[in-house]
Amino acid sequence: MSFADFFARARTEAARYGPDPWIFVRELLQNARDAGATRVDLDIELGPDFTRLRCADDGEGMSFEHARAYLFSLYASSKESDAGSVGKFGVGFWSVLRFEPARIWIRSRARGHEAWEIELAADAAHAQKRKPALARGTEVILERASRDIEAQRRLLDAVRQNARFLRQRDADKPLAVHVGGIAQNADFDLPPPVAHFRSREGRGVVALGASPRVELFSKGLRVRAASCLEDLLSDERASSNVRVRFPSVDGIMAPQVLLESDGIEPLLSRSDARDDAQLRRLVTRAQSQLRRLVRRQLDSLSPPGIFERIRELFRGFSEAPLWAQVSGAAVFGALIAVVLAPLLWPMLRPPELDPVVQLRPAPAGVAAYRDLSRDYHGPAVSELDPSRAMRLDLRYAPTED
Repeated sequence: MSFADFFARARTEAARYGPDPWIFVRELLQNARDAGATRVDLDIELGPDFTRLRCADDGEGMSFEHARAYLFSLYASSKESDAGSVGKFGVGFWSVLRFEPARIWIRSRARGHEAWEIELAADAAHAQKRKPALARGTEVILERASRDIEAQRRLLDAVRQNARFLRQRDADKPLAVHVGGIAQNADFDLPPPVAHFRSREGRGVVALGASPRVELFSKGLRVRAASCLEDLLSDERASSNVRVRFPSVDGIMAPQVLLESDGIEPLLSRSDARDDAQLRRLVTRAQSQLRRLVRRQLDSLSPPGIFERIRELFRGFSEAPLWAQVSGAAVFGALIAVVLAPLLWPMLRPPELDPVVQLRPAPAGVAAYRDLSRDYHGPAVSELDPSRAMRLDLRYAPTED
């Protein structure tokens, strides 16, 4: 394939990344992350008749042999077997052609290899190779043959939209992204009222604001934006009960959601995610959290009665995972047993027996007990011998005196 044919085919593939001409910023940041970078610097340089964008990272870099085998070969990717990488399709880098550059410089250096530089020109018949002075990492420079005074703002928007939550490949730390020397990283959060959740499928933040907003991220890179949660699911599998309808309260109850999962599988253009069971569970969890958040806000305006609270408690219990329902039922049963035990025990316990008299030794200085029969001098009495029964005349006869 000639140099001109390669460029023409690469432009065709770049068009598949959607209408946003700045989508290549996401691809450059993704490549830096997959290369193990801890910092990425982007900046804009304006000349009298050009706009130059520079992206430099401190990742592992590439040897020239690696770049020739993968970077300059469409559909060839060295990341296909790397579960920690986002890019696996071998065409993402060439989305830089959406910037319509007149010239492209690619510089890189891997550990144990010499630094190299390739200069590509759209009107050139071949590329030019050089050996620059470069530390380990990769640097890409795009030059457009016109002055764009909005380039800095558009670059900032592209970074903030796509990579403000970007994390490092081998550590759960933010990948420091700087534009013009200013850090662009942000916390995974939304303004209050807000609720956070985390599950096996991923993590999420739900909030209520002035306008609806839903964003889905994979490994810190945004793969889709929508106005409501059901838009994250494909039409052919969506059902009528997927949409969550919210009461309207003076423009402050629009749902806002951030979702992220490392298990989400991006599509080729990475402007969407595959609708699979994991994504649907994540969306369902977010819907449940939004319902609770809305209910709490409504309760703050009009406190519910005792029966409404009980009904809401059982509704939340029914929406919980199976393991949570089983655990909750066990705890509830134990509490009921503790409360009812004092009331039921008097009816269930066996009758009490007469207490057994225990004879204790006499205290010191007191004579011990002895049989007093030897001191008795009255008539002999026997309960077993009727002839020796005591006969006592209990009649009283007063005297006449």
